Amino acid sequence: MAGAIEEVYIDGRYVGDIADEVGWSVREEITKIYTQHSHAPAKTIPGEEEHELTIPLAEASMENLADLFGVSVSDLGDGRRRVTFGGKQTITDRDLLLVAPGVTGKKTAIGFYRVNISLSGSITFGKDGLASIPLQVTALEDTSRSYGDRVGFFEEYSSS
Repeated sequence: MAGAIEEVYIDGRYVGDIADEVGWSVREEITKIYTQHSHAPAKTIPGEEEHELTIPLAEASMENLADLFGVSVSDLGDGRRRVTFGGKQTITDRDLLLVAPGVTGKKTAIGFYRVNISLSGSITFGKDGLASIPLQVTALEDTSRSYGDRVGFFEEYSSS
């Protein structure tokens, strides 16, 4: 990848650009298997695997806020619209695609098949209104897919 993440898509819908850097924390645990009198592992097997992302979403539109809070935008008339929040009862699985400029005129995408997205951190406000929405993303395993292809993918494609 030749640059920072530029575009964010949730469930195939473009939701905006990034306000700052995207953080991706990966933890893969290896389980060591010992035999009865061994001093070193006789074998290792895959253990837990976790993927957590922090995404500062720059496009803080009413529609994006409503989508992230799991509600809809209400038209109150007289040019006023409202998004309510708080008391979420369910978490909906989503898919996530992050796109960055690539090398030699190509783009690179990082996709996650199943994620849970929550707001976590400070929603920042600038002179022109909302400036950034902090998204906390937990990638989930999609058990309907083959082993080795259950969390996500990297993809390179022509930017034209």
